[in-house]
Amino acid sequence: MREDAGNEYQGLSIDGIGITVVATQYTYESDSNNNQYDVNAEYPVISNADFADAIENADAGSVVDLASGTFQLPSNSIPAGVTITGAGKENSVLQVNKSSITSNDVTIKNIAIQGSGASGTSGSLNISGNNTTIENVNYKGQAGKIAITVSTGDSNSGTVIKDTKITNAFRGIQFWRLSGNSVIDNCVLDISGYTFNIDAVAPNSTLTVKDSTLNGWTSYTSGIELVTFDNCKFGLHTYEYLRPYSNTVLTDCEFTSAGYQLNAGGSDAYTITLNNCTKNGTAITAGNVVSLLLDTEGWNSNVTLIVNGVTVTV
Repeated sequence: MREDAGNEYQGLSIDGIGITVVATQYTYESDSNNNQYDVNAEYPVISNADFADAIENADAGSVVDLASGTFQLPSNSIPAGVTITGAGKENSVLQVNKSSITSNDVTIKNIAIQGSGASGTSGSLNISGNNTTIENVNYKGQAGKIAITVSTGDSNSGTVIKDTKITNAFRGIQFWRLSGNSVIDNCVLDISGYTFNIDAVAPNSTLTVKDSTLNGWTSYTSGIELVTFDNCKFGLHTYEYLRPYSNTVLTDCEFTSAGYQLNAGGSDAYTITLNNCTKNGTAITAGNVVSLLLDTEGWNSNVTLIVNGVTVTV
């Protein structure tokens, strides 16, 4: 405002303008000790040019902090050990276009993600680096396409997706190869096709799904050491179906749609265990599980079904 401004500005407003203020210490400013009190302070990235530069110069342990606004994930690879964080999933948007995470120990968190470019077996975000974490994210994919793919090597200790909602996709999380002890924690996968799907698996791998909502078709391949669901809700999107091909334990889970069904796939010998689960408020027991929950057509006769400690004949 001009120095000679008068009262004619009083009561007026400016609409449609966002202002980001990034401040640092002037050389003549000091606290009780010296003028170095914020020498190591980090300031948020406010432009795509700065974002690309920050990724280019990041190293293990670096945090790239995005301000409010919309950003495009740079085409240059995210270095190992780098965290990209936004100003919250209501404020910062990260656009990914058939993008890749190829380095190890990368984290993306506190942001909304908009996916594009998915085609064929590629998602809008493709993870091949080990020990990747996606946390506190609202992920909007593409209708009819894959949102996130995961294909990692045998040395991976696990891929973690937590506090995340994935919508607007045919496949939410596609594990082309599951490895390590991977986790889906406190997520909502509201998907027109597969909530998550596992196509292949490294030896001794597990998947833990907890405190999550899975609306759609959920299925995974044979050979997984164990898949556990704890305190999860299974419901209707376009589909309402669970088909495991590996050892599975469901504890304190709820099937929330009237038409939801469980079917045992494949021909391998494995066990499906249900503990303290319900369907539409009705407790699932050894006596009612067949009529209440199961799709017995094509049921794998080599599967052992245990409900609350009781083995059930299907």
